[in-house]
Amino acid sequence: MKNLFIWGWIAVALWIIIIGSTFLVVISGCHAWQGLRQDFGIHKPESKSEVAPSPTVQLWRAAKNSNWLVTASILGMAAGVFALTNGATKLGMASIASASVSLFMSLAVARFALWMAVFGLIGSIAAALFSILARRKALVEIIKGTQELKSLTPDKEKANEILANNQTSITKQIVQVVKNGLKLNGQIK
Repeated sequence: MKNLFIWGWIAVALWIIIIGSTFLVVISGCHAWQGLRQDFGIHKPESKSEVAPSPTVQLWRAAKNSNWLVTASILGMAAGVFALTNGATKLGMASIASASVSLFMSLAVARFALWMAVFGLIGSIAAALFSILARRKALVEIIKGTQELKSLTPDKEKANEILANNQTSITKQIVQVVKNGLKLNGQIK
């Protein structure tokens, strides 16, 4: 059940990323890529007289324009690769993953704060719905199992008493509502 829950979260996250990036490209079109190209200095000279700066000048400009979080993220990735190649697999993978997420988030917040807020809202709504549906399913499965177990025991009053002593009044109300729904659907007796 735990693996299913984790894979569900991964599927929701990937779905949000795919839909979000597709939506971003559709809405912004080529203008988003043009701005990105200009940020990294990838543009065609407008005339033959314009000379491209040397690699040293390009490197200095990139370092001067980056913030400390981007720099720390790049160093974290390098440290993760170093740890990974030296046998510390768990530490290396964790470092690479956290540094990659940090780098992505810092670049995305600087550039696409509104889009991140929109997709964050959509993602949190999807996660809340998934959580509610997963809890409901778990509760239904537990109630069905308990009903089956109670049907096998000879002393039904004792089983009901044990269950009632271990539940709060709110839990009893929730269980009763779910039980009534299952009885109406004919899933339990």
